[in-house]
Parts: sequence; structure tokens; C-alpha cells
Amino acid sequence: MGSREMFEAAERKLFEEVGLEYQVRWVDIPALGIKARVLEVGGGKPLLFVHGGAAMAANWAQLMSRIKRRRLLAVDRPGFGLTPYVDHRRGLRKMAVAFLTDLLDGLSLDRTDFIVNSMGGLWTLWFSLEQPARVETMAQLGSPALVEGTMAPFPMRLPSVPVLNRLV
Repeated sequence: MGSREMFEAAERKLFEEVGLEYQVRWVDIPALGIKARVLEVGGGKPLLFVHGGAAMAANWAQLMSRIKRRRLLAVDRPGFGLTPYVDHRRGLRKMAVAFLTDLLDGLSLDRTDFIVNSMGGLWTLWFSLEQPARVETMAQLGSPALVEGTMAPFPMRLPSVPVLNRLV
């Protein structure tokens, strides 16, 4: 069994343990030239989950299992889960806004509620500043990443070092 199959099997097991059936959707992100992987559960008013660094959509499974009567959408940000990596040196803020814009368009959402944490919180904050009409509400769990005067932990900064990023 390859690493992708192992990843998907572990994810299925996690969702089974919390009692959720989910579907996988692939959403075109034309601005970045990739497709984003989204896990979808339930129906009703949409609620989009955007994870922080070193995480993935499946990290939201336990919280998702407690929310009823909503269409729950958890996205793998670029380079996490099974969404392909995108070079972040193009301008992180521009990339984040483009990603969330294309994601909402691809999901046919004019406006939605968000649950976010860490880097997902920063991305959604930037998105809400650029396109406030598309953000109904945002629940930030913990602090957004890179708040002014803070810095990511050393291991998380390694991918920004030109030669090391290929090794990491």
C-alpha cells in the first residue's frame, strides 16, 4: 500500500470513529493551477473549516461530528493533506486570498461562515479584509498565525530557506 492509500485509509478510520460519512471533492483553484481537496459532510447552510499549518482537513473531524444540520466543508490548504504544494514565495497574502476566492467560487458559495485556526485564521482574516461581503462570520480557534510581533516556531520556518525547503 502506497503512502496516499495509507493516508486515505487512516482518514477513513478517523471519520468512522467519530461517526461521520464524508465525501471528497476536488475544487479547481485556477489562480494557483491546482485542485484543492475538500471533505464534505451533511447538508444545510455551509460552514467552511480552514486549518492551520502542519495540519489537514481531517484534523477537524471531531469538531465536525458535533455540528449538526450544516453542510460542513473542510479544505486541505496547499501543501497539506492531499492538496498539492504551491510555492509560497509568490506572496503569501495574495496567494491566500486567491485560494479562498477560487475555493468559494468552486463550491458555488457567494458567502459563508468560517471556522479557522492558526494560519487558516490569518488566511481568512486577509480574505475577509479583501472581500468582506463573502464572509458571514469567522470563529477563530486560538490565535491567528504570524500576529504582528510574533514568529513561527523554528522548524516551521525551515521551508522558507531556499536550499533547505527542498530537503524539508
